[in-house]
Amino acid sequence: TMFTACILMAGSGKRLNFDYNKALHKINNTPLFMYSVNTFLSCPNLGEIVLVCSEDDFDNYDWSILEGISVPIQIVVGGATRSMSSYIGVDNANYDIVLVHDAARPLISVSDIGEIYNKAKDYSIVVSGAKVYDSIKRLDENGRFKENINRESLFAASTPQAVHKEEYLDLFDEHFDKEFTDEASLYESVNCESIYYYYLKEDNRKLTDLNDLVYIENILSNKKLFEFNSSSNYRVGHSKDTHRLIEGRKFILGGIEIPHSKGFLAHSDGDVLLHAITEAIIGSIAQGDIGTHFSDKDPKYKNMDSKYFLLEAKRMLEENGYEIVNIDSIVYLEKPNLSKYKALIKENIANILNISLDKVNIKATTKESLGLIGNQKACEAESVVLVRKIK
Repeated sequence: TMFTACILMAGSGKRLNFDYNKALHKINNTPLFMYSVNTFLSCPNLGEIVLVCSEDDFDNYDWSILEGISVPIQIVVGGATRSMSSYIGVDNANYDIVLVHDAARPLISVSDIGEIYNKAKDYSIVVSGAKVYDSIKRLDENGRFKENINRESLFAASTPQAVHKEEYLDLFDEHFDKEFTDEASLYESVNCESIYYYYLKEDNRKLTDLNDLVYIENILSNKKLFEFNSSSNYRVGHSKDTHRLIEGRKFILGGIEIPHSKGFLAHSDGDVLLHAITEAIIGSIAQGDIGTHFSDKDPKYKNMDSKYFLLEAKRMLEENGYEIVNIDSIVYLEKPNLSKYKALIKENIANILNISLDKVNIKATTKESLGLIGNQKACEAESVVLVRKIK
């Protein structure tokens, strides 16, 4: 099943003191809206892109930047309000599931898009957003304190928001006389029960003012060095992970519990081998590191079986259109001796990833009693992963 990406780019640049549309502002010599376009193009389930622009940009902007893109792209003129632009964009979609996204949010990630798309199969609408961590205060009309608002229940909505074309259009037609700031507001106004609020895992800041511009320019300028090259058939990922060994914890390596007097000091189960492979896979598709996706500050991952992280990395890899060619890993530790366990670990990793045994290699070596590892105070694992584009 494919989906339509509807990118709204009919805004202005007034708060930035631009005399042109902020979606056309260039960073790294690339207009802002193209960052969203390129991210959606990296999603394997993308069927088409609908760009909703202003009449002025439709007539006068040089759209040659879109030439050569294999996915169908429509450029349509939006309405007088965001609501109407969204309606027009969705109305032009050729697929049931439509992800409506603001071009002013150029940092959206492939993995978050994939999560939103998958959730949309089970809900009328999926709303992306984030928790609110600041203390929120309501002021009166004179700017004086009125009340504190409990932030625990607050959700800062953003885009993409995923809707089903006909359902959305029908609902909009019934309430066309009202103005909605986002797609979710329409569904919420009729007390729709099939709404899923998705917490984004990666940065999705919106370009609104000059502070946002400085922040986003900095992020995108750095990203350019590690630009995802969707035309590359093969990519390599590499990672190394180290954990201290302490008494009172289980020694779990490659998903196998091994009898030992010590285990890993970690927020999760501390499986250094699965962590190294997980991060190598994430690195192969230029999606950051393991901490970006699975923070050791998040209570959700307390004592988590590291198989979960590895399966999530595999899902991200496949969403980016790649598969594993082979994994080569090495474990550095003094004790216990792994000779009896390497075959078991290898088989377990192959089973988790659903790949053949000949694609996994596990090596182990000591540090000749040198350093923290040699003195049995730590264990380290290193992994290299080769991936290739799925034909």
